[in-house]
Amino acid sequence: MHAAFRYMGILALLASFATAEATRAVRVYDVRDSVPAQVARAAMRLALVRATGRRDAASDSALAFLLSDAQQYVRSSRPGANGSTDVSLDGDAIERAILAAGRAV
Repeated sequence: MHAAFRYMGILALLASFATAEATRAVRVYDVRDSVPAQVARAAMRLALVRATGRRDAASDSALAFLLSDAQQYVRSSRPGANGSTDVSLDGDAIERAILAAGRAV
């Protein structure tokens, strides 16, 4: 008799887990597919030149950390024309990082 109650309790517990998992909210449109590192770095090089107005910004050792961590600044990406990738970067964060490195924006 005790075994039957024990099994009933286990079944009730398992059923509650299945119900909890089924009602968990899923953020369908918050999908993040990582951009390849070389694409993120290429986008960051262009952004650094545009933001600082200096052609040598991408080779500035004070800004090298932005290139090595370029993927952290990617907001979104999508396929572009002719097989390219359009990348949107977090401009505010990049500007803060450039200023913190002692460079002008």
